[in-house]
Amino acid sequence: MPYWLLMGLWGWRTLVGGWSGVPQWTQGEGTAGLNIYSLALDPQAPDTVYAGTEQGLFLSHDGGRRWRREENLPSTPILALAVDWQNPRRLYVGTGNEVWFSSDGGETWAAATGISGYVVMEVKVHPVNSAVLYAATNRGAFLSTDAGRSWRAVNNGLQGSRYAQTVAIDPQNPQVAYLGTWDRGVFKTTSGGQEWFGASEGLRSSLIQDLVSPRPGTVYAGTASGVYKTTNGAAGWVLCPQGLTTSVILSLAVSPQNPAVVYAGTLVGVFRSEDEGGTWIARGELPCSVVTALAVSPQSPAVVYAGTARGLFKSENGGRTWQTCQPAHSGWTMSRQRNPAAAPEVWLGMKRLTVGRQFGIIESKRSPNPWWRK
Repeated sequence: MPYWLLMGLWGWRTLVGGWSGVPQWTQGEGTAGLNIYSLALDPQAPDTVYAGTEQGLFLSHDGGRRWRREENLPSTPILALAVDWQNPRRLYVGTGNEVWFSSDGGETWAAATGISGYVVMEVKVHPVNSAVLYAATNRGAFLSTDAGRSWRAVNNGLQGSRYAQTVAIDPQNPQVAYLGTWDRGVFKTTSGGQEWFGASEGLRSSLIQDLVSPRPGTVYAGTASGVYKTTNGAAGWVLCPQGLTTSVILSLAVSPQNPAVVYAGTLVGVFRSEDEGGTWIARGELPCSVVTALAVSPQSPAVVYAGTARGLFKSENGGRTWQTCQPAHSGWTMSRQRNPAAAPEVWLGMKRLTVGRQFGIIESKRSPNPWWRK
């Protein structure tokens, strides 16, 4: 594994070869070091923004100018976020261990049943039948049919691939969904998860970072080898490379108001397409180029939020320029003394970490034990 960078669920710092001593964490100001894993907007009040971070859930009611941390949730990384578009006061968050839901805009929260103990990478609510939700986890797909209160595993047909990173639901038919995995490409169900079948024809990468489906049969896939698109329900995928200067796509977002506008978050910033992925244009430079989450305003395709490995940013002109959003928190950084004689190692100071999303699964159960690929 490369020692120069570790990216994934928990957003740790890197330690490159030859470090010794006990790591020291120091508190800083602003958003320095804050990792944004997930974003969601209220469809009826677009200035209400939810940000899932390494330090919990943050909420803004003024388009990202002022923030408060949600204190009624466990202080844990929020990897997945979803808002019910039929009832925006109903919220869902996925953590490294479970799903929580709120029916009152985040004032109170309850833990869902049937999905405890799993790393929840993504949660999606069907836009019409909001009783139906799918979750992508480190042990496959889960389904809820009671608005997220209870869940059950639906993995029949996944052919041994149980690490799911992303899921997209057909916007008209909740029985149809697409599951992106880290090692086996895309799977599709037409039976509400009762059976999955392979749907990767045309994909050159088995590592799927993100899936979005703006209309029936049309799905975009962000992969380790670029953006792919299907217009026939994943019977075949076509690469959409024109204008992209990188092949590693970490996040995708489609404008709810204008589906022709698509954003791609990459290792080198944000790209925008105005012709449904036909061509891409690099947008303005961000202070951090690693874009792990994107959200587009329901009212304007020009208003977009970009979550990065070093904070949250907003653009009101389609990504040409960006401004910093400042969640009210204090960042943390880690330092260690360097010992030139020591062998290269990676040590994170947490007992169990699983990383994925960008570069697959690497796990350590007890630091400073070695890391290995699952």
